[in-house]
Amino acid sequence: MKKYKIENEPVDTLEAYFGTILKNKENLIIPYINLGVSEHEFNKEKYLMYLDYSYIVALGIKALRFNSDISSDQESMYFGGESIGKTKDIFDIEIIAKDIFLFVNNDFKLSKFFWIPKDILNEKSNMDSIKVDEFVNNVNLSYDLKRLMGGDMTEVLVR
Repeated sequence: MKKYKIENEPVDTLEAYFGTILKNKENLIIPYINLGVSEHEFNKEKYLMYLDYSYIVALGIKALRFNSDISSDQESMYFGGESIGKTKDIFDIEIIAKDIFLFVNNDFKLSKFFWIPKDILNEKSNMDSIKVDEFVNNVNLSYDLKRLMGGDMTEVLVR
C-alpha cells in the first residue's frame, strides 16, 4: 500500500462513496470509492481525477463529529459522500486527529471520469459489484491497515 499524509492538499469527497467506517479508541478508517484528488502526488494538475479505491485513515483522534454536530474548528478536516456500506445516516464527517493519511493499494486506478460503484438512477455501475461489496464492508482489509489500527476495531453503524 501507498500512504500519503493529508495536510494542505485536501481531497474531494463531494462525489465520493464511503463504506463501513471502522474505529477504535484512537484511530479511524473510512473506505472510499471515487475520492477526488488534484495538485497531489497522484495528480499534479488543477483539475480533479478520481481514485477507484482508497482509505482515509486518522491516527490519534482528538475529535470526531457527524452531520449537524460538526463545528468550524480550524484544526478540522472534513469528509463526506454517500454511504454505501453498513454505516448509515452519516453524510458529513469532521475529524481532528494527530495525523490523517490517504492510503491506496499499489494497483490503484485514477480516472478523469467518475467511478460508479452501483447503478444509480440513469448511471450504470462501471465497477465489479463483488469487489465493491467486499471493499465497502472491509472484507479484505490489508495487513498494513489492520496492523495500524492495532485490533479491537468496531464498525460505526449509525450516527
